[in-house]
Amino acid sequence: EVSGEAEATYRRHAERFAGLFDGADAVPHGPQQKPWLERLDAELDNLRAALEWAVSRAPVVALRLAAGLFWFWYFRGHLSEGRTWTERALAATPADETVERAEVLSRASAFAWSVGDVATAANRAEAALRLARLHGGAGAEAWALLNLGVVALMRGERDDGARRNAKALDRFREAGQPWAEAYALSNLGAAAARAEQPEEAERYFTQALRAAREAGNRLFASFVL
Repeated sequence: EVSGEAEATYRRHAERFAGLFDGADAVPHGPQQKPWLERLDAELDNLRAALEWAVSRAPVVALRLAAGLFWFWYFRGHLSEGRTWTERALAATPADETVERAEVLSRASAFAWSVGDVATAANRAEAALRLARLHGGAGAEAWALLNLGVVALMRGERDDGARRNAKALDRFREAGQPWAEAYALSNLGAAAARAEQPEEAERYFTQALRAAREAGNRLFASFVL
């Protein structure tokens, strides 16, 4: 502070931690899942400090941090904290129509339905889908569709939930994200189970389990089991 270097130091600190997630989309779902989670456990105070500074001084960095931390918060059960940071990051940034914002909107949708806020989940997912389609982001579109599928299932709209998750599965394959297919397949299994179609449900869950295991995603494999 005295030397006038504080602002630059805060920025380097925040960008350093945001950089942990660059190009690492598949890491939380693969064989490095456990050490990845443990590393973020150890750095949690740094990550919170980086977010606190970035939300007010570098909103684009805050969006990168919020997007990258989603699976850590989700797998560790920090749903309320993750939702708060994600919404703060979205509120701090201009409503730029970018595929990056679509990804963070999808994260916000998932946090919302995870805590039972279906209306917000639908709102965020619809906004994410619009931006993803505008910019041609197959991966971002897949997550938006998946979230809309979950919302439909929570509302009791089984057919719509199944339809949207089937589309999400197609988009994950188009985007070359085989590790993400497990999530859509599991939701399709849930839709079939709710329709009292146990054989179809078992088929989807078996495929989801195979996809999770092939990726090395032990946490989600246990969920499917």
